[in-house]
Amino acid sequence: MGTFYSDFNRDALRFFASEVFPVVRSRNPEARLEVVGHGVDENLRAAAGPGVSFAGGVEDIRPYLGACSAMVLPLRFCGGVRIRMMEAAATGTPVVSTPVGVAGMGLEAGNEYLEAQTGAEIALAVLHLLRDDGEARRIGAGARRWAEKNISMESYPARLDALFEKILGHGGDAGAVGKR
Repeated sequence: MGTFYSDFNRDALRFFASEVFPVVRSRNPEARLEVVGHGVDENLRAAAGPGVSFAGGVEDIRPYLGACSAMVLPLRFCGGVRIRMMEAAATGTPVVSTPVGVAGMGLEAGNEYLEAQTGAEIALAVLHLLRDDGEARRIGAGARRWAEKNISMESYPARLDALFEKILGHGGDAGAVGKR
């Protein structure tokens, strides 16, 4: 899932479709890859191979996340906020990601997502989740707990308080902000 106008998402799709997904399909011929997002051009479609479908841009990704066995973030470079990881975590969808795909988010590999770097490692992690429903549920539940703690509206006041404390220093009076 992503916007495929960006170089990093285009690279990730090419990498996954050419180096990872063929390995997954060789061991699990029933595996399917659904690509969701705007900007997939004919070159990307042509390079995708068998078992790959393209949903295009959608209004609501929740049905796609809810239906998938795993979301893969095979990013090798990128910048900005990892919105797709946050969306997957919020829905309890298990994720396989490179370190780049979750950089700066404070997620714990092995509990809140499966980390893999190379094409072979990513393929093995995806196959593991496809074969082990219990593990997929465990990783998805860990991601959901992370989302509840770190990005939910329910945890927002505590996160805001912690931010103020960090800015003002320990023992600072948050009520004194703006007073002279």
